Amino acid sequence: MQNTEVAQIDANFSLASARFIQHVELELGRSLNTSKAYRKDLDNLFHFAQERGCQELQDIGIVELRGWLASQRVAGLSSATIARRATSIRMFFAWATHTRLITEDPASALVIPKVSKKLPHILQQNQAENLMERAALRADDNSPTHIRDQAMLELLYATGIRVGELVGLDIHDLDPSRRTIRVLGKGSKERVVPYGVIAEKTVENYLALSRPSLANDLSGAALFLGQRGKRIDQRTVRTMVYHALAALEKSENVSIGSFSDLRVALRKARNRFISQGAKATDHGMPSAFTIEMSENAKETLFAKLKSGEVSDKDAEIFRGVMLMEHAQMSAEDGLVMQLHPGSSRNYSREIFENYGPDRGFDIPVRMEFTEALKPLLNKFGFSENFKLVLFTLDESTYARELAPIAGAYPSVRLGPPWWFHDSLNGMRRWRDATIETAGYLNTIGFIDDTRAFLSIPVRHDVARRFDAGYLADLVLKDRITESDARFLADQVAYQLSKDFFSL
Repeated sequence: MQNTEVAQIDANFSLASARFIQHVELELGRSLNTSKAYRKDLDNLFHFAQERGCQELQDIGIVELRGWLASQRVAGLSSATIARRATSIRMFFAWATHTRLITEDPASALVIPKVSKKLPHILQQNQAENLMERAALRADDNSPTHIRDQAMLELLYATGIRVGELVGLDIHDLDPSRRTIRVLGKGSKERVVPYGVIAEKTVENYLALSRPSLANDLSGAALFLGQRGKRIDQRTVRTMVYHALAALEKSENVSIGSFSDLRVALRKARNRFISQGAKATDHGMPSAFTIEMSENAKETLFAKLKSGEVSDKDAEIFRGVMLMEHAQMSAEDGLVMQLHPGSSRNYSREIFENYGPDRGFDIPVRMEFTEALKPLLNKFGFSENFKLVLFTLDESTYARELAPIAGAYPSVRLGPPWWFHDSLNGMRRWRDATIETAGYLNTIGFIDDTRAFLSIPVRHDVARRFDAGYLADLVLKDRITESDARFLADQVAYQLSKDFFSL
C-alpha cells in the first residue's frame, strides 16, 4: 500500500469519522478496541480517497471503494482483514446515509470478499495441562510476574473469557465465595462466569504474593497489573500466551487435530519421560470413572471438545476415555499407572491464603470404584504388562471395594497406608480393613514423591515401626509365623515397591 500517512485527513472526513466513532461507542456500545479498529479503517480509506482527488464524503463512490479494496489485496492483506475492513466501511456509509451526511450509500453495492471458514486451533486437554504445568514451574521461583502469568493462564483456561475481558477485570469483579467473576463483554453486556478450584488457587496466590509487589499509586482497582503497576494491556497478555504456546509446541513437536493425533502426542510425551528414567504416571482425578468407546465415538467427542460446546457430562466422559487410553499405553510401555481420586485439595481457604497450596487440608470425598473401574479392569486387569496402584482418602471404600479389587486382579496394588492417613491409628484402620481380603503382597509398600522429600525419612521410619508392630501382633495371635513376619517385613519395607516399579 502507498505511504499515505504523510498527508493529513481533510477536515470534512475527520469530522464525519469522529461522529461515527462516537455513535459506535455511545450508541452501539462497542469496545474501545473495536472503535480503534473502525477509526483505523476509515483513516485508511480517506487517505486513499484524497490521493484520488476526493475532497468531500459525497465524492467517494463505488469506483473508489472497489479501488481501495483492490489496494488492500495488492498490499498483501489477508482475506479476513479485507473482509473486516469492507464491513467497517459498509457500516460507516450506511450510518452516513441514515444521518444525511450523504444522499446515497455508495457501499451498498460493495461486495465483501468471502472468507474460507476454518475451524480454530483448539488447545487440547493434555496440551493445556502441559501448559499449566509449565506456568506453575515458572511460578515456583516466586517471581511476581510469573505468579501473575500463571493466574492469568489458569483463569483464561477455566473461564474461556477473552483476553480483553481478562485485562478489564477489577478486584471487585471477583466473588471468591461463589468462585465467579463478573465480566463486561462485547456490547457492554455483563455476564457472570464461574471458575474452578485450580484457577481459584492461582488467583488467590497472585493476590496474596504477587499483586502487592506490582501495585503502586497507578494501579487502582485493576486485578492484573503490569510491571509498572498499571492495568496490564492486551498486548502483554497475548505475548505471554504466545510464548507459552510456542514453547509447548516446540516441546511436543506435533500438531493435534484429532483424537488419534492426541494419542500420538501422549505416547511421545510418555516416551520422553521414560528416556529420562520415569517409572510411573500419576493421575489426580475427580473420580475413578472409566469408559470404553469406539474410535469413531472418540473422534466425535474430540471434535465436540474442540468446538468449545462441552458439558460437564462430556468432560467426565472424556476423562474416563483418557484413563482408558493411559491404561492402554501403560500396558504397552510398562509405566505403572497410579490413580488418586477422592481428595479435596487445599480445603482450608485460610491456610491456602496464608501459606500457599499443598500445605495440608486434603479432605476425603466419597468415591466409588467397583463400577467406575469395571471397563478398565475388564480390559487390562489380567494383562501381564499392566500395573495399577489405587489411592483414596475415602475410608468407606477400603474393605468394600479397594481390598477386593486388589485381591482379585493381579495387576492392582493398594497405595501405602501412611498416604491414606498419616497416623498410627489411621494406618491400623487401613490394615484392618484391607489385610484379610487383599493381603500384604497386594499392597505397594512405602512410596512417596519428592515434593515431601524432607518428611520421607520420618514417614518411612513411622511406617516401618507400625508394620513391624502389626506383624508382631499377628505372630502373637498365631495368625502368622515369625518367619512369615520377617518375610513380609522385608517385602513391605523394600521388595514390593522395587519389584512393582521395576527398580
